[in-house]
Amino acid sequence: MPLLNKLDNVKPRLFLTVVFLLGLIWRLVYFLEIRKDLLFQALLFDARYYHQWAKSILSQGWLGKGIFFVSPLYAYLLALLYRLGFSPQGVKILQLIIDAFIPLLIYFITLKVFNRRIAIISGVLAAIYAPAIFFSGFILKTQLEYLLTTLTILLLLLSQEKPKTHLWFLSGISLGLFTLAKDTGLVLALPVAVWIYLNLKKTPLNPKKATLSFLAGVILVVGILTLRNIIIGKDWVLTTWGGGVNFYYGNCRESDGALKGPDFMRLEPEYEEIDAIKEAQRLTGRPLKPSSVSNFWLRMAIRENITDPGRFLLHLLKKLGLLFNRVGISDNYQMAYFRDRSLILKYLSVDFWPIAILGLTAIAIIVWLRLLNPKLNLILIFFFTHTLVLCLGHIIDRYRQVLIPSLIPLAAFALGFVYNTIEQKDRKKILLSFSFLFVFTLLTALHFPNFDQMPYADAYNQLGLLYHEKRQYPQAENAYRKALEIRPAHLWARQNLADCLLRQGKTEESIKEYKNAILYRPDVLELYLFLDRAKKMQGKTPGEIELALQDDLLLKRIQELNLSEELSFNYRLGLWLFRNSRFDEAIKQFNKILKQKPNSPFALLNLGVIYRQKKEPQKAISCYEGLLMEFPEILPARYNLAMVLMSESKFNEAIPHLEQIVAIFPEFMRAQFYLGTAYQKTGQDQKAIEQYEAIIERSGNSPQERLLNEQLREKIWFMERKDTSLKNATLQNIFLDRRGFE
Repeated sequence: MPLLNKLDNVKPRLFLTVVFLLGLIWRLVYFLEIRKDLLFQALLFDARYYHQWAKSILSQGWLGKGIFFVSPLYAYLLALLYRLGFSPQGVKILQLIIDAFIPLLIYFITLKVFNRRIAIISGVLAAIYAPAIFFSGFILKTQLEYLLTTLTILLLLLSQEKPKTHLWFLSGISLGLFTLAKDTGLVLALPVAVWIYLNLKKTPLNPKKATLSFLAGVILVVGILTLRNIIIGKDWVLTTWGGGVNFYYGNCRESDGALKGPDFMRLEPEYEEIDAIKEAQRLTGRPLKPSSVSNFWLRMAIRENITDPGRFLLHLLKKLGLLFNRVGISDNYQMAYFRDRSLILKYLSVDFWPIAILGLTAIAIIVWLRLLNPKLNLILIFFFTHTLVLCLGHIIDRYRQVLIPSLIPLAAFALGFVYNTIEQKDRKKILLSFSFLFVFTLLTALHFPNFDQMPYADAYNQLGLLYHEKRQYPQAENAYRKALEIRPAHLWARQNLADCLLRQGKTEESIKEYKNAILYRPDVLELYLFLDRAKKMQGKTPGEIELALQDDLLLKRIQELNLSEELSFNYRLGLWLFRNSRFDEAIKQFNKILKQKPNSPFALLNLGVIYRQKKEPQKAISCYEGLLMEFPEILPARYNLAMVLMSESKFNEAIPHLEQIVAIFPEFMRAQFYLGTAYQKTGQDQKAIEQYEAIIERSGNSPQERLLNEQLREKIWFMERKDTSLKNATLQNIFLDRRGFE
């Protein structure tokens, strides 16, 4: 008897019990494996946002204030659980238990769409599906969306099988609740309504009544929130007002399709909301209601992309690739990190990648062999609608959980289909199946630069910060080093490592790491103050360093450097305008900062760069000199001032600034080269030769470095012979430091 045929002999109740226990045991074992992990215990980013939102509901009232930016259902359920006495840890356990029931729902979905054998496979796959196990352990709305999507599909299939008004109405209620958990769920209402009508049109049943019953359920739930928005928020918003902002975030010119959005916006819910409102009001010059802000950003996104449709289509394809890619991009908790700490996730569960390959293969087989039917059509409506909506926004691993109630039944079908074709020795179908499997394996394994290791490194940086706060510096150091081992360019991990080393009395190592951080990101001005602080700590014990770090004067200087939330917005906006060559508008933003903080290094440094590009050297010099009077440690200002002075042939004035940079930061070879050039211009050839020889000595053995050394030796040779034919030549594009202080 073929293996799959044996599944027919499994008793349904026994199987459902086994699949529930399998899912529950897997989730509870996973919880026991990671419950003591600091990252698991911490409320990060969105988890912290929902936790604080739930607390504010309890303290400020259940109606809330204003129009919601983020879908509210999860926050309200969380507040209810807190009111009942649950702690965040208790909520996680409850979520794990509830999540163990979802495989049963997926089993019934598959049973109604395919057959019992395929349903058994899908039930097992859902029970051991790794991302479901993972996300159910965090204070996130991901699994609520997963549950409500699954429930809605099942209720619709039950309604189609036993058409009764109350079932269609319940299906609408379920989709309405899903919309309150994920506002884009409302997009499903129209295609599902069309499916209901067309499906019942050729039957004796009343298609209009069924369709209207379904829509009534949706409208009832969504209408409650809409009415609340009108009364409390004084604005006509169906659910939330974040749709236009999210569309712009995922499709603006600066977007990478996942984590990066417009320069003026911060990637955290509370800041996204504030930044979107401020920038929309600045550009329109008037106060805006939430609905108007959303519409403004929707129009902005359309305007930007309609002028360059080719870029938009390529960006859409990139996001489609990211959506089904084997690498999940996270903005909160990193699954790769927890997989290394859980045997369940690492060895005893199924990841998204094989489910995606099998699900896409199933769709291709179904379409190719024309196996479509009304029930399958519903599965595909949910799948393709979610796919389109996700690709119009930005792609994060937890967002794709809404695809799983469609993908797992399809994946189970693909497994059954391949097995049967092999059993039957149907060569054509075997070739067809494996061709699709091969194609989708390649497509989902495409490499997207900068996405594969970045989230994994973030997890270790977050872990280091948690140890850092507890003053467990050796453990923090290990975590930061692990982050840098994964991603050497991780600026914050390097900066945090430098601080951690300093607090352990390892000042030389700390200075080295601060310098490395500056080489990666010379535009982060705080690093120069931290570097100066580390140099002043040389020779002190860890206890003395800890006391010195509490010096109020030092803390005050760091605080002077920082900008308020409002001024930070002006700064980010100024940078964005500057990068888009809108210099006059950028100058206005930086001047707004100077009105409140006259010596702001952020404003003065960027104004100096703008004036330099506008060929206004005296204004640039004034900005840099003003900055250095308050913050002499900030080397970019000193370097840029030297460059302006040299462009004005004031070499004697430039030399002291370049000398100071080289004394503090000899690793910055570009400054050393220009110091040599300045010495040449003032007739100090021997000093110039010393600088060039120092560069040669520090250079490595790569082709570019060998070229650098060859050109510098030739320059020195002519200088030593007093030959002016190459003495004043400029070396172009030969420096290996990836960016300067400019």
